[in-house]
Amino acid sequence: MSHLVYEFGLYFSRSVSDIHNKYDSKAKKKDKPNGKETILVVDDEPALLNITKEMLTGHGYIFYCAESAEQALKIIGEEKIDLLLTDIIMPEIDGIELEQYVEDKFPRVKILLASGYGHHTHNDSSDYRDILINKPYGATMWLKKIRITLDNSQ
Repeated sequence: MSHLVYEFGLYFSRSVSDIHNKYDSKAKKKDKPNGKETILVVDDEPALLNITKEMLTGHGYIFYCAESAEQALKIIGEEKIDLLLTDIIMPEIDGIELEQYVEDKFPRVKILLASGYGHHTHNDSSDYRDILINKPYGATMWLKKIRITLDNSQ
């Protein structure tokens, strides 16, 4: 009986930034908007927080990370936050509830919602079209959406 042996290799990116650079290779750094504002990123997945932190690094933004709405509210109460970027699907208090609370109590804070799902059963997602960013998102598109939101005077 003859045995066939196949040889193959697996290649992995060395870092999260390598992954983003691959997908954003057509965009030059000058095309990625920079800023000096403070952004609070809320996601219950630590890996996604790290990816977001990696995307923000090097673009001038000051940022805080929170793994829950409770942590986010504590940070908003203690720090000057210009933009809240929150995942919609989170345990306990979801991103929609957090967005509504922040909009009511801290009206000067701009808000972006992030979701990996196309539709949200408990809310009409069309109400959030202007502040919704869909996952997965590349750094260039994400940074432009942040800049547009921060510059919007509504």
